[in-house]
Amino acid sequence: MSIEFEGKHFHFIGVLGISMRGLFCICASLGARVSGSDLCFDAAALGRLSRLGHVYIGSNPGLASSADLVIYSSAIADNDPELCAARSMNVTVLERHVLLGALCDRYPRCAAIAGTHGKSTATAMLTQAVRRAGIDCTSHIGAVDVALGASYRMGGGDLFITEACEYKNSFLSVHPSVGIILNIDRDHPDCFDSLECLHGCFSKFAAGIRKGGCLIIAPHLKKCLELPDDIEILTCGLEIGADFRAVMPVCEPNGYVYELFKKGSFVRRIKVSAYGLHNVVNSLFVVAACYKLGIEIDECAAALSCFSGIKRRFERVGTLNGAQVISDYAHHPKEIAATIGACREFRPTGKLIVAYEPHTYSRTQALFEQFCNCFDGADYLIMLPTYAAREVAQKNDVARELCDNVSVEQKCFADDYGELERLLKEHASGEDTVLIMGAGSIGNNVPHD
Repeated sequence: MSIEFEGKHFHFIGVLGISMRGLFCICASLGARVSGSDLCFDAAALGRLSRLGHVYIGSNPGLASSADLVIYSSAIADNDPELCAARSMNVTVLERHVLLGALCDRYPRCAAIAGTHGKSTATAMLTQAVRRAGIDCTSHIGAVDVALGASYRMGGGDLFITEACEYKNSFLSVHPSVGIILNIDRDHPDCFDSLECLHGCFSKFAAGIRKGGCLIIAPHLKKCLELPDDIEILTCGLEIGADFRAVMPVCEPNGYVYELFKKGSFVRRIKVSAYGLHNVVNSLFVVAACYKLGIEIDECAAALSCFSGIKRRFERVGTLNGAQVISDYAHHPKEIAATIGACREFRPTGKLIVAYEPHTYSRTQALFEQFCNCFDGADYLIMLPTYAAREVAQKNDVARELCDNVSVEQKCFADDYGELERLLKEHASGEDTVLIMGAGSIGNNVPHD
């Protein structure tokens, strides 16, 4: 799909969402006159975006109906007043992923990072590696990249880098030259009622890769997906036989070091400034993507060794009563288990106090048994009410049942963020680590000194 940007008025509904913010800024850089609305208040984001266009909290159907193009996120209901007003005036209306696909199509080269876990981290890693190699890329990231201080980068080159989310099949609008599938797990039961259905969706993503392009994937996923025969397929992982393989990964004070093998031959040692074996695997995909983009592995390795991370991914935000406080976006059982494991690597001594805010009722109910067993390694667990997000609030919150059944001996339920802070101050001290996890508003309510 071709979209004209220069001089056109683009209005974004749900503009403070992390992906929408980046798209808002990229469109402004391409010459569009931008405006946006949201119902959720975020002072810092509102201030930054207001420098580029009229951004406000609330609804202004008159402004939306006068735009040339209205873009809305998947969180916006069909009866939203601005959306209805735009449609009534025959304004062109696009969901967020369609605009993202159109941006992808503008660029001769596009790398799209998909997968249930690790998309934002891998996208930021690849962006930093590409920048270090001197390539003036444009990037769209689903989190704030610490090095950029934003969730996007506007460049002048021919390469577009984006993360691509499977929610509601939205990544099918993206047609990259280099496609990456980091992993596949059932994370959106409201969209995919089985793993087979999810595999079908990812097969369609692979089929959308440009002819002559490349798919980078975990070895075991090759057996799960239907893959096209007009693209190159490379594999990454810890397994024997992977095209790009990490051998003998060792945890060090500031991350991991491993030996990189490419198609069975030793290449060099790689240092990744990030904790957790999952980030070793993420870095392998970045190395493979750099290889396909013509970037020297030494340049990629240099970027990985000083990777500065992204917000809310094992982010060290301060201390509380002397305890180190870490904030993380984890909201799936595998992510929770991996983050707890990374905490134990980072801080092997002292108590590990975990606070978790479940994200959506449907996810918690569908993966209930997995959630019950993913907190092993925590010494003390504080469970919070479920963050409903796009779902209707439920009177009988499944979070309380989860707290009762989770396999941690010392645990309690906090009714709100105030009680969370009180409990943390009561239990945390000295050499302890406080790990705050969840994808909801808990990210803006992390207690620390």
